Amino acid sequence: MKTIIKIFVLFAVVFALLPVINILKAQENSALYFSRQPQAANYNPAFMSNNKFYITPPLLGRFAVDIHTSGFAYHDLINQHPDFADSLRLDVEGFLGKLKDNNNFSFGMNFDLIGLGFKIGKNYFSVGSNLTVETKIGFSKNLFDFAVHGTNMSSKSLDVLNRKLVDATAYAFTYIGYAREITDQLTVGARFKIYTGVANVHTNKSIVNLQFDGEEVAAYGDFDIYASTFFGHFMELSSVINDHSDFSFEREDDVAKSAKNIKDNKGYGFDIGATYQLNETMQISASIIDIGKITWKTNAAQLRSSNPNERIVFSGVDVDYNNISEDLEDYFDDMADSLKHAFDMELHNIGSYSTSVPTKIYVGYSWEFFPHMNLQALYSGRFIAGSYENALTLNYSLFAGPLQLSVGNTVKYTWFNPSVLLSLGSAFYIGASFSSSYNLAKTSGMNFYAGFNFAVKNKKKAKFKPVEQPAEEILP
Repeated sequence: MKTIIKIFVLFAVVFALLPVINILKAQENSALYFSRQPQAANYNPAFMSNNKFYITPPLLGRFAVDIHTSGFAYHDLINQHPDFADSLRLDVEGFLGKLKDNNNFSFGMNFDLIGLGFKIGKNYFSVGSNLTVETKIGFSKNLFDFAVHGTNMSSKSLDVLNRKLVDATAYAFTYIGYAREITDQLTVGARFKIYTGVANVHTNKSIVNLQFDGEEVAAYGDFDIYASTFFGHFMELSSVINDHSDFSFEREDDVAKSAKNIKDNKGYGFDIGATYQLNETMQISASIIDIGKITWKTNAAQLRSSNPNERIVFSGVDVDYNNISEDLEDYFDDMADSLKHAFDMELHNIGSYSTSVPTKIYVGYSWEFFPHMNLQALYSGRFIAGSYENALTLNYSLFAGPLQLSVGNTVKYTWFNPSVLLSLGSAFYIGASFSSSYNLAKTSGMNFYAGFNFAVKNKKKAKFKPVEQPAEEILP
C-alpha cells in the first residue's frame, strides 16, 4: 500500500507541473542536481556534500557548454537531396516550415574556477568562484520569409523583428555559502554572491515593421540597445545610413587596464534553498538561484534610433531563392542596403545601466523505490531576456557503491530529450543531454559537462528516523 502511495505522489507531482511547462531554451544539468557531487549545491545551496572536506582545483572544476535552438536543426536546412543520394541540398522551404513565429538561438558556458567546502557538525560552509556566459539571440520567422521571398508575399505587413534581438552577458562571481541541518528532516541553505561583469549587450527594444504596397516598402524601426565591454569602446556613431557616417570602435590593448575596467562592473546577489526528508525514501527540495543584478559602468553606451517614429519608403526586393545561388552575396548586400534605411541609429555614452542576473527556480522530488535505485523529478525555470522558460525532467539513478549512473528525459519542445550522467563518488563526473535526437545533425541542442574534485569522505550519514509520538496514557 505504501508503494502505491509513493507512485501516486510521483505521478501527481509530474502531472501537476505539466500544464505550466512552456519552452526551455537551455537544458539544465538536471542529473547533476540529484548527484552526490559538491556541484549539486550550485542548484540548491541546501545540498550538503557527504564529505568532511572537498576542493575543486583550478582548470579541473565543472566545465559546461550548452547550445540550443527553439526547435530547428542543421538537418532542417541542409539534408540529403531527394533525387541524388550522394548529394546534399539547401532545403530553404523545409527550414522555414520548422521555424516558429518567434525563434531563438542560445549559447552558454560555465566554469568553476575554484571551490572548497567543509562540514562542522550540522553546519556546512563553502566558498568559490565561477565564470558564466549566457547568450540568447531572438528572431522572427518573418525575417527569413522576407529574406527568401522578398516582397513576393501574400502578407501586406510583416514584423521582421518584434522581440528582443540579443541578450548576451558574461560575468564572474565569488560566493560564500552556508547550510545547516535544522532537524533530521529539514535542511536550509543560502549563498551570498559578488558579481563582476565582463561584457554585456542588452536589448530593450528591437522593432522593424515592413508594409508592402506594390513595388514599394514602408519601413518603421525602433531600437534601444545597451552595451558594455572591457576590451574597447565605441568612439562615435552619428548615423548608419548616411554616406559619410562616422562609426568606429577602439580596442583596448592594455591588458592591465582591461582587467581594471572589469572591476567597475559590480553586482550582488544570493541563492536560497531547502530540502525536506518526508520519510526514509522520499525527499523534496526547492531553491531560487541568482537573485541579483549587475551595474555596468565600463564603456557603457546606448545605441538607439534617431527617428523612432519615422517611416521610410524604399523599393522592394523581388526574389526567387531558387535562382540566387550565383548571386547570393549581391542579393544579401542589396537586401541589407534596403533594410538599413528602416532605421537610423546614434550613440550615447552613459554613466551606467543595470541588468538582472537570469534567475533560476528548481523544485525537486526524489524517491528511493528500491535499495540504491531512485526515481527523480525536477521542475526548472529561468527568467531571461524578459521571458520565463521552464521544463520538467524525469530521472532514474542507480547508485552502486561510489558509482552513480543516471538517465533521464526532459519534456521540452518534444517529449524525447534524453540525458545521461556518470559520476564516481565526489571525485569525477561527466554528463550530456540532447534535444529531440542523438543524431547531431537532427538535434536542436546539446549540453555537455564534466568536472573533478579532491574530497575526503565523511562518515556515512545515519538514516532518517521519524519522530516517535508519545504513547497515550491509559486511564485506570
